[in-house]
Amino acid sequence: MLVKINSKDELRKLIQEHKGTNYIQYQNDKGETVRKRIAISTLDFLMVMWAKSRTTGINYETRISELIQKGLLYFVLSNKQTEKLTPAQEYIQRLKKWEKTVRTKRHPNVWGDVVSDKKRLTPEKEAILLNDPEIKTSFDAWSKAGKLGLNRIDGKYKTTTLNTWKIPEYCKEGIKKALDNKGKYTCSWRYKYDCSVEVNATEDVQRAWFSLEYKGCGNGHYYILLNDNLAVFAEDD
Repeated sequence: MLVKINSKDELRKLIQEHKGTNYIQYQNDKGETVRKRIAISTLDFLMVMWAKSRTTGINYETRISELIQKGLLYFVLSNKQTEKLTPAQEYIQRLKKWEKTVRTKRHPNVWGDVVSDKKRLTPEKEAILLNDPEIKTSFDAWSKAGKLGLNRIDGKYKTTTLNTWKIPEYCKEGIKKALDNKGKYTCSWRYKYDCSVEVNATEDVQRAWFSLEYKGCGNGHYYILLNDNLAVFAEDD
């Protein structure tokens, strides 16, 4: 959980109240999320700890003042494993896993827009979700995320592979060719479900889907296909 910091006094109070290892988080000039261990030194200045050190660090007072002034600084408030997560916390946890998988595993010719900076879960948007008193259910969190321009994730985070569902070799070859050449391809086969893949990696679309539908029925489980094998869950129908 992230708590936005509005003053150095507020940060000092949080550090003093939460014994043990504490962290601050912010976005740098490149839009990257940075997390650092923070503590109060014996000389009473705010310091960022050196890597692998429990007692020494560098004076971070000036940098902290700059981050507070820009509204970018957050204190990372950890949750005990025994505590029940709120709907907002659960959604954020799920979304972070989903974003990381899509960002690191997708073929470069599909799903680029869903990992764009506009869609990314920033500390500011995370804080808005966490501190919204109107979010009382998973649907509330899903709805608010969409209003913030974030990706809307249905259900639990899970992945699967085409190999798990016994995809024919000729289908895999067609999928890879379409992805690599920004083309189109569809194929289907029957295993435990009616399985199908649709790739449209053209410049204007950049999409790929994997469907598992109950045999002889138009309903089932639907995944975003990230590459020629891995897919991440999207929704049930």
